[in-house]
Amino acid sequence: MIAIFTGRPLVHTLSSLKQDHHMLLALTDALDVFANALMRTEEVSPSDVGEFAHAFREFADYVHYEKEEHVLLPFLVRHGFDWNCELLEQIRAEHSRDRYLIDVLHQAGEQEGRLSQHDRRRLAATAATLASVQRGLTMKQDIELLPEVATALAPETLEELNAELSRFDSQRGGRAAKLRRMIQGLTLRYCPTNAEPAPSAS
Repeated sequence: MIAIFTGRPLVHTLSSLKQDHHMLLALTDALDVFANALMRTEEVSPSDVGEFAHAFREFADYVHYEKEEHVLLPFLVRHGFDWNCELLEQIRAEHSRDRYLIDVLHQAGEQEGRLSQHDRRRLAATAATLASVQRGLTMKQDIELLPEVATALAPETLEELNAELSRFDSQRGGRAAKLRRMIQGLTLRYCPTNAEPAPSAS
Protein backbone atom coordinates (compact mmCIF):
# COMPACT_ATOMS: atom_id res chain seq x y z
CA MET A 1 0.00 0.00 0.00
CA ILE A 2 1.09 3.60 -0.52
CA ALA A 3 0.51 6.87 1.25
CA ILE A 4 -2.43 8.99 0.21
CA PHE A 5 -1.53 12.14 -1.72
CA THR A 6 -2.08 15.73 -0.62
CA GLY A 7 -2.59 17.20 -4.09
CA ARG A 8 0.26 19.70 -3.64
CA PRO A 9 3.01 19.74 -6.28
CA LEU A 10 6.26 17.90 -5.58
CA VAL A 11 9.42 19.81 -6.41
CA HIS A 12 11.64 17.61 -8.54
CA THR A 13 12.17 16.74 -12.16
CA LEU A 14 8.98 15.59 -13.91
CA SER A 15 6.95 16.25 -10.76
CA SER A 16 3.72 16.52 -12.78
CA LEU A 17 4.01 12.90 -13.93
CA LYS A 18 5.25 11.60 -10.58
CA GLN A 19 2.36 13.19 -8.73
CA ASP A 20 -0.08 11.67 -11.21
CA HIS A 21 1.52 8.28 -10.58
CA HIS A 22 1.17 8.76 -6.83
CA MET A 23 -2.56 9.42 -7.27
CA LEU A 24 -2.98 6.45 -9.62
CA LEU A 25 -1.25 4.07 -7.21
CA ALA A 26 -3.50 5.28 -4.38
CA LEU A 27 -6.55 4.67 -6.57
CA THR A 28 -5.17 1.28 -7.64
CA ASP A 29 -4.66 0.19 -4.02
CA ALA A 30 -8.27 1.14 -3.24
CA LEU A 31 -9.53 -0.78 -6.29
CA ASP A 32 -7.57 -3.85 -5.18
CA VAL A 33 -9.24 -3.77 -1.75
CA PHE A 34 -12.62 -3.27 -3.44
CA ALA A 35 -12.03 -6.27 -5.73
CA ASN A 36 -11.02 -8.46 -2.77
CA ALA A 37 -14.16 -7.42 -0.87
CA LEU A 38 -16.29 -8.43 -3.86
CA MET A 39 -14.55 -11.82 -4.06
CA ARG A 40 -15.27 -12.40 -0.36
CA THR A 41 -18.90 -11.39 -1.01
CA GLU A 42 -18.62 -8.56 1.52
CA GLU A 43 -21.10 -5.74 1.24
CA VAL A 44 -19.80 -2.83 -0.82
CA SER A 45 -21.56 0.31 -1.95
CA PRO A 46 -22.93 -0.20 -5.49
CA SER A 47 -22.27 3.48 -6.20
CA ASP A 48 -18.55 2.87 -5.65
CA VAL A 49 -18.40 0.82 -8.86
CA GLY A 50 -19.43 3.91 -10.78
CA GLU A 51 -17.05 6.11 -8.78
CA PHE A 52 -14.08 3.87 -9.52
CA ALA A 53 -15.02 3.76 -13.21
CA HIS A 54 -15.41 7.54 -13.32
CA ALA A 55 -12.11 8.14 -11.52
CA PHE A 56 -10.16 5.86 -13.85
CA ARG A 57 -11.87 7.18 -16.98
CA GLU A 58 -11.58 10.85 -16.07
CA PHE A 59 -8.18 10.87 -14.39
CA ALA A 60 -6.19 7.93 -15.77
CA ASP A 61 -7.50 8.20 -19.33
CA TYR A 62 -8.64 11.77 -19.97
CA VAL A 63 -5.98 13.50 -17.87
CA HIS A 64 -2.89 11.35 -17.35
CA TYR A 65 -2.83 9.32 -20.57
CA GLU A 66 -3.63 12.43 -22.59
CA LYS A 67 -0.72 14.17 -20.91
CA GLU A 68 1.61 11.34 -21.82
CA GLU A 69 0.32 10.83 -25.36
CA HIS A 70 -0.03 14.49 -26.36
CA VAL A 71 2.80 16.08 -24.37
CA LEU A 72 5.40 13.61 -23.06
CA LEU A 73 5.78 11.08 -25.88
CA PRO A 74 5.80 13.61 -28.77
CA PHE A 75 8.31 15.73 -26.83
CA LEU A 76 10.60 12.74 -26.32
CA VAL A 77 10.45 11.84 -30.01
CA ARG A 78 11.31 15.43 -30.94
CA HIS A 79 14.38 15.15 -28.72
CA GLY A 80 15.85 11.89 -29.96
CA PHE A 81 13.74 9.05 -28.54
CA ASP A 82 12.59 6.38 -31.01
CA TRP A 83 8.77 6.31 -31.27
CA ASN A 84 8.95 2.57 -32.00
CA CYS A 85 11.35 1.62 -29.20
CA GLU A 86 10.14 -1.22 -26.97
CA LEU A 87 9.47 0.91 -23.88
CA LEU A 88 7.32 3.53 -25.65
CA GLU A 89 5.47 0.81 -27.56
CA GLN A 90 4.72 -1.01 -24.29
CA ILE A 91 3.35 2.17 -22.73
CA ARG A 92 1.02 2.83 -25.67
CA ALA A 93 -0.13 -0.82 -25.66
CA GLU A 94 -0.83 -0.76 -21.92
CA HIS A 95 -2.82 2.46 -22.33
CA SER A 96 -5.04 0.65 -24.85
CA ARG A 97 -5.46 -2.36 -22.56
CA ASP A 98 -6.26 -0.11 -19.60
CA ARG A 99 -8.89 1.75 -21.61
CA TYR A 100 -10.63 -1.52 -22.49
CA LEU A 101 -10.75 -2.57 -18.83
CA ILE A 102 -12.00 0.88 -17.81
CA ASP A 103 -14.81 0.51 -20.37
CA VAL A 104 -15.80 -2.85 -18.86
CA LEU A 105 -15.75 -1.37 -15.35
CA HIS A 106 -17.78 1.60 -16.58
CA GLN A 107 -20.45 -0.69 -18.06
CA ALA A 108 -20.69 -2.58 -14.75
CA GLY A 109 -21.10 0.72 -12.92
CA GLU A 110 -24.17 1.54 -15.02
CA GLN A 111 -26.04 -1.61 -13.89
CA GLU A 112 -29.05 -1.05 -11.70
CA GLY A 113 -30.07 -3.17 -8.73
CA ARG A 114 -28.10 -5.68 -6.69
CA LEU A 115 -25.24 -7.55 -8.29
CA SER A 116 -25.66 -11.28 -8.77
CA GLN A 117 -22.91 -13.65 -7.67
CA HIS A 118 -21.87 -14.03 -11.30
CA ASP A 119 -21.77 -10.23 -11.71
CA ARG A 120 -19.71 -9.85 -8.54
CA ARG A 121 -17.14 -12.44 -9.66
CA ARG A 122 -16.85 -10.89 -13.12
CA LEU A 123 -16.57 -7.38 -11.69
CA ALA A 124 -14.00 -8.49 -9.12
CA ALA A 125 -11.90 -10.12 -11.85
CA THR A 126 -12.06 -6.99 -14.03
CA ALA A 127 -11.19 -4.71 -11.11
CA ALA A 128 -8.26 -6.90 -10.05
CA THR A 129 -6.93 -7.04 -13.62
CA LEU A 130 -7.25 -3.27 -14.05
CA ALA A 131 -5.43 -2.72 -10.74
CA SER A 132 -2.64 -5.08 -11.79
CA VAL A 133 -2.22 -3.52 -15.24
CA GLN A 134 -2.31 0.02 -13.88
CA ARG A 135 0.20 -0.73 -11.12
CA GLY A 136 2.58 -2.45 -13.54
CA LEU A 137 2.39 0.41 -16.04
CA THR A 138 2.92 3.08 -13.40
CA MET A 139 5.85 1.30 -11.79
CA LYS A 140 7.45 0.61 -15.20
CA GLN A 141 7.39 4.32 -15.90
CA ASP A 142 8.73 5.25 -12.46
CA ILE A 143 11.52 2.67 -12.61
CA GLU A 144 12.44 2.72 -16.30
CA LEU A 145 11.05 5.63 -18.31
CA LEU A 146 11.28 8.66 -16.04
CA PRO A 147 14.87 7.99 -14.87
CA GLU A 148 15.89 7.48 -18.50
CA VAL A 149 14.23 10.76 -19.49
CA ALA A 150 15.89 12.63 -16.63
CA THR A 151 19.29 11.22 -17.63
CA ALA A 152 18.99 11.53 -21.42
CA LEU A 153 17.69 15.09 -21.68
CA ALA A 154 19.84 18.15 -21.07
CA PRO A 155 18.81 20.31 -18.06
CA GLU A 156 17.39 23.07 -20.26
CA THR A 157 15.40 20.50 -22.27
CA LEU A 158 14.01 19.03 -19.06
CA GLU A 159 12.93 22.51 -18.01
CA GLU A 160 11.15 22.90 -21.33
CA LEU A 161 9.37 19.57 -20.81
CA ASN A 162 8.39 20.50 -17.25
CA ALA A 163 6.97 23.78 -18.58
CA GLU A 164 4.86 21.96 -21.19
CA LEU A 165 3.56 19.53 -18.55
CA SER A 166 2.72 22.45 -16.24
CA ARG A 167 0.77 24.19 -19.00
CA PHE A 168 -1.23 21.01 -19.55
CA ASP A 169 -1.96 20.80 -15.79
CA SER A 170 -3.02 24.45 -15.56
CA GLN A 171 -5.55 23.95 -18.35
CA ARG A 172 -7.20 21.12 -16.38
CA GLY A 173 -6.78 22.47 -12.87
CA GLY A 174 -10.44 22.58 -11.80
CA ARG A 175 -11.22 19.17 -13.24
CA ALA A 176 -8.15 17.60 -11.60
CA ALA A 177 -9.04 19.07 -8.19
CA LYS A 178 -12.49 17.42 -8.28
CA LEU A 179 -10.94 14.11 -9.28
CA ARG A 180 -8.38 14.34 -6.47
CA ARG A 181 -11.22 14.67 -3.96
CA MET A 182 -13.03 11.68 -5.46
CA ILE A 183 -9.89 9.54 -5.44
CA GLN A 184 -9.12 10.57 -1.87
CA GLY A 185 -12.64 9.58 -0.82
CA LEU A 186 -12.30 6.12 -2.40
CA THR A 187 -8.87 5.64 -0.85
CA LEU A 188 -10.11 6.61 2.60
CA ARG A 189 -13.03 4.18 2.31
CA TYR A 190 -11.00 1.20 1.10
CA CYS A 191 -7.46 1.91 2.40
CA PRO A 192 -8.03 3.81 5.67
CA THR A 193 -4.67 2.68 7.11
CA ASN A 194 -3.02 4.32 4.11
CA ALA A 195 -4.14 7.87 4.86
CA GLU A 196 -0.73 9.39 5.55
CA PRO A 197 0.17 12.57 3.66
CA ALA A 198 2.62 12.28 0.81
CA PRO A 199 5.91 14.18 0.94
CA SER A 200 5.45 17.67 -0.42
CA ALA A 201 7.41 20.83 -0.90
CA SER A 202 7.35 23.31 1.94
